[in-house]
Amino acid sequence: MAFIVGMVERSTASTATEKGVTERGDVTLGEIKLALASSNQRITSIAKFYRIARRELGEKWYKMLEANAAHFKPVTLYKKSAKENYYGEVVSAEDWKDEVGYACRVVSSAEREQKTMENLQKLQGVRSMFPGNKPLERILQKKALDILDLTAEEQDEVLNFAEAAPTDPNAGDAIPTPPGMGPTAPAPGAVV
Repeated sequence: MAFIVGMVERSTASTATEKGVTERGDVTLGEIKLALASSNQRITSIAKFYRIARRELGEKWYKMLEANAAHFKPVTLYKKSAKENYYGEVVSAEDWKDEVGYACRVVSSAEREQKTMENLQKLQGVRSMFPGNKPLERILQKKALDILDLTAEEQDEVLNFAEAAPTDPNAGDAIPTPPGMGPTAPAPGAVV
């Protein structure tokens, strides 16, 4: 196997740096940048084929399920609620079958996170068009908290605190004054 790999490497006439491999010994910054660019290019090209292979796997899996649906016994699936309670549901082949069928879609977690951030930015733009709109504010806050991996109770606690906090429209982004120091007290070291 090593012989075949070596033969292919020699036939492509690409240097180690072009392949994204750094040689032992002293390496210049330029060589490191070239190796990094080559490895990034390989990762980008691999992702495309990985997505295609995953979609094909999903389609094959669905076709196998469809073909063998008569042989499946009903299964009980359990889901844990936010209050740590488990709920069971019996699922049989008739429950997941559809006349039209299903389409397999493959999305990477990085793409999903990027789309979430784009949607959050769009919501912030819309919020600027509707200042003071409480339902829109609540939706934006909920979407922002969805990015964090908070439990439902933690999200509710944050949202309820935000609603309960007194808001002064004249306060703006003022810095709160420390306890014991009134709003008219001069700053330390100020000349009165």
